[in-house]
Amino acid sequence: MKLPWQNRSGLAQAVAVLASILTISLGLCGANFLVFSRSTHDSMVPFLMVTGSLESIAILGSALGLLLVALLYLVQKVRRHFSAASKDEE
Repeated sequence: MKLPWQNRSGLAQAVAVLASILTISLGLCGANFLVFSRSTHDSMVPFLMVTGSLESIAILGSALGLLLVALLYLVQKVRRHFSAASKDEE
């Protein structure tokens, strides 16, 4: 099985890992919501609350990570642009 981040490095690898975590967490959160809304056993509620909280943290963390990677990519592009422009002036 080929993983999405196997042949990548740097920011591309970070994006692949974070996007995978976000996708899996969103799917698990949806499944957790379905189980939680149909659960009639009070003994499952604490377990579902904990897993839902962990999934929410994973969603928030991966979304913030993706935003950070986008910001780092933008900074990298701007630096390359200005360093190329300064080399052209010399």
